[in-house]
Amino acid sequence: MSRLASGNIPEIINELHIESVFAPSCSTDVASCYDYSSDSDLYAYDTKYSYSDWENSTPSFVNKTFHIINNNKNQIVLLQIDHKLMTAKNWTPGGTADCALMTNQIFTMVEFKTNAFSEDKIKNNAKNAKEQLHKTYKKIVRLFRDQGIDLRSFFPIQELYVVFDATLGVTSARADIMNLTMQPKNAKMPPTFFENKREY
Repeated sequence: MSRLASGNIPEIINELHIESVFAPSCSTDVASCYDYSSDSDLYAYDTKYSYSDWENSTPSFVNKTFHIINNNKNQIVLLQIDHKLMTAKNWTPGGTADCALMTNQIFTMVEFKTNAFSEDKIKNNAKNAKEQLHKTYKKIVRLFRDQGIDLRSFFPIQELYVVFDATLGVTSARADIMNLTMQPKNAKMPPTFFENKREY
């Protein structure tokens, strides 16, 4: 992992008992599966090793990244979920959201589908990505609940993101994608967005 961490561990890590929460689902050292940074621009992406990472400089493959805009220099935490925090024998890798990003106020989960280019694959991946995000969110909520933490009420803002190659223009504004962003009024799931960036 490209460690960007400097200074003290963010309070949110300790407040949420991150290492205890993910101990049942992680087959390695939990502390090696998260990073934090207050850089003004961060770029999260899916690596060739099937887990997520980030950089604080614009990569050559920026079109395949999720741009974290951090003009206020907030401390942002990256949680590597798929193939990292969820790798224990009872947690099958794959079919799991790639990563989560959080501040004291915002919790977002991200699923990358940046290798889809045909229309059929884009539509299928869009639907599958939303399902992956929902499934992973439920698992994570349960892990936190087992430690006595109500994740749903902890963060005022919670959102789910699906990231396609930015050159394709697959965003929430597309008519066929817009339907996937709509949530029932009584849904316990955060809203899903199809975007390549967010301001934190």
